[in-house]
Amino acid sequence: MKNNTLINKYNKKNRLIIISEYTPSIKGSTGLARFASNTAESLGNKLIIITNRAKDQDEISENDGNLLIRCFEKNRFLTFFNIFAYLLRLNKVKTVLFEFEFASYGNIFVVGLLPLLVLLMKIIGKKVFFALHQVTDDLKRLNRHLGLAKNSPFLSLLNIGLGLFYWILGLLSEKVIVLEEEFKSRLSKFIKEDKILLIPHGVESLKALDNFKTRREMKLGRKDFVILVFGYIAWYKGLDRLIEVFNHIPATFQGKRVKLVIAGGYSQAQAGRDHYERHFQSVMEKARGNKRVIVTGFVPEDKIKDYYSVADLCLAPYREFVSSSGPLSLALSFQKPVILSQELRDYKKSADFKKALSMAKLHDEELFIEISAESLKQVVQRLTAKPSYKKKLVLFSSSLRRLRSWKRISRQYGKIIVNKRAKRLALPGFNFNFKIKDLLIRYNLN
Repeated sequence: MKNNTLINKYNKKNRLIIISEYTPSIKGSTGLARFASNTAESLGNKLIIITNRAKDQDEISENDGNLLIRCFEKNRFLTFFNIFAYLLRLNKVKTVLFEFEFASYGNIFVVGLLPLLVLLMKIIGKKVFFALHQVTDDLKRLNRHLGLAKNSPFLSLLNIGLGLFYWILGLLSEKVIVLEEEFKSRLSKFIKEDKILLIPHGVESLKALDNFKTRREMKLGRKDFVILVFGYIAWYKGLDRLIEVFNHIPATFQGKRVKLVIAGGYSQAQAGRDHYERHFQSVMEKARGNKRVIVTGFVPEDKIKDYYSVADLCLAPYREFVSSSGPLSLALSFQKPVILSQELRDYKKSADFKKALSMAKLHDEELFIEISAESLKQVVQRLTAKPSYKKKLVLFSSSLRRLRSWKRISRQYGKIIVNKRAKRLALPGFNFNFKIKDLLIRYNLN
């Protein structure tokens, strides 16, 4: 009875449904959960958030003026049908924002059902805005992350399936939202460009804790120069090669002891996969070989601020640019100096990123570096010896924080999503504008 009352209370026109991982009491244990929390907070209350089940939590509840429906589980084939059952009950709410990361919903067989869910949503008159947090146009660049050989027939099949996944979502969604200009370019190979919408990754405004006090609590010295890499250990993030490089730079610069703090640990998204277990153990073994390398393991939400507060440099050593980095956005939130690997140069294609570079008068080579001992040595040397360099990096972070503030980002979502009404589509008149010939040409199957 209580559940029906809550459903009826929120089943109103002009409401918004968000489907995502989500944790309301804290920012969340995953990047997607934190992103969804910030999205919801920026858009105000009276939202309906369909999210993952949580231990000791009611399936339906209210939180800060929003309705939470906890009904899906990872790697469960019935997950999307559970979601659809609630969408049927919420028949008056027409607009849906679906926030998506591949690892959040399960393996490829489960995720492969997602276009069917979007089709069913379309049939019952929902207007779906699909936010893709990761975009790659060639899985061969991620073959080692997937544990497959580059010439694997299965990898080629996955590439075709990925293209079909994008193409179908483009047909069924009102808009497909991406977070960087480069991802829009990649996606345009599969989806008409006018269906793709760029809304950058929002950045919070956070204040660092007292540096000296926090360092003392974390058993770090005042003379320690802390390089922070935040996030789960994964092949595409390049931590293995970074540790190897770190082992070949001097232990001290300008009287500062250089330490590498990897604030993260085992990725539950890849748990149980043999190739990941090998990679994780390899990273841990490399880290154990150097006492100046600290791997924290999972970082609870209430400790995130501690690590960013003590960081002298936040580094993104990624091998591949597949998503707009959550750890980078957190570094910007605290206005920390950031350095990125050369593989992330395509960030520059986004107009606001390029503008922040210009505002800080930063040259490419001052922000993007090769992950090598010589390059890392030069960065640390300049940061410890030249205050002007650190000032430019901080100005870049503060500028991009302002340009990507959640207040700005929420206005972009508001213009496109909030208060939009979808016309109910009659099934007999439903038309995908679907051309099999185009599909065959795209994948050279004709």
